[in-house]
Amino acid sequence: MRSARWANTHKEAVEAVEVIGHLIAIRREMAALSPPENTEDDAR
Repeated sequence: MRSARWANTHKEAVEAVEVIGHLIAIRREMAALSPPENTEDDAR
């Protein structure tokens, strides 16, 4: 019975990590698709 509780507790954490991983991947893909920022304007 203890192992079932442990598994259920950690299953939620694993699912959260998976969601975060997917969000990071989406962010990277969006950054790759967006035009590069113009850093010359920042230097002024």
